[in-house]
Amino acid sequence: MVSRSTRLETDEGYNMKIRAFNWLFVAATFFLLSAAPSIASGYITDKLEITLRSGPSTEFRITDMLASGTFVDVKEEREGWSRVTTSSGKEGWVISRYITQTPPARPLLAKALEDVEKLKEEKEKLGSELKAAERDASSLSSEKKKTAAELSSLEKEFTKWKEVSAGVVKLQEDYDSLRESTEAERKELEELRMENRQLKARRTVYWGLSGALVLLVGYLLGHLYAGSRRQKAGGYRF
Repeated sequence: MVSRSTRLETDEGYNMKIRAFNWLFVAATFFLLSAAPSIASGYITDKLEITLRSGPSTEFRITDMLASGTFVDVKEEREGWSRVTTSSGKEGWVISRYITQTPPARPLLAKALEDVEKLKEEKEKLGSELKAAERDASSLSSEKKKTAAELSSLEKEFTKWKEVSAGVVKLQEDYDSLRESTEAERKELEELRMENRQLKARRTVYWGLSGALVLLVGYLLGHLYAGSRRQKAGGYRF
């Protein structure tokens, strides 16, 4: 007859073997599952569409499907259902628990991504404008240096022409003085010419009168001579 203590030891050993086998089976199963290759990876979608029905029950027909993020105006609530109107004018009943006071994450994320894309475009545009502005600034700097050099050259030319113009002014003054002197001499010469013409006229008159006087004297002498000869030839007559 087997003692009670021997039976207990036998049962305990059997139980330990069973537990060891179970642990071995679990470990093998975990190893096989973890070693199984995956065929793809992805995310659980948050896209949701709910039914728009003609009445407040699933027994009413579906009139449309409303996508997640659709804005609605609630007109009436009845036993877990809400009568709503969409922004496009569609009206019907939807389950009330699908209506939330805050916009769902998906449309907000789409809007945020759209804003990010716009910001990227604006950043690229601003970057291009900045590069263009830098090129313009470089060009303006070169133009500024060129203008400064031209201004310096013009200042030198101005100083030179200023000195030349001072000489020109002196020449102009000398020319004006010479012209005044020449004009005075011309007037004096004109006066001398006038006096010369007057003198010539006087000489002409003088010689004319002298000639007339000579003729008159000759005539008188001839007449006297002729008279004296007649007296000698005929004697004196009384």
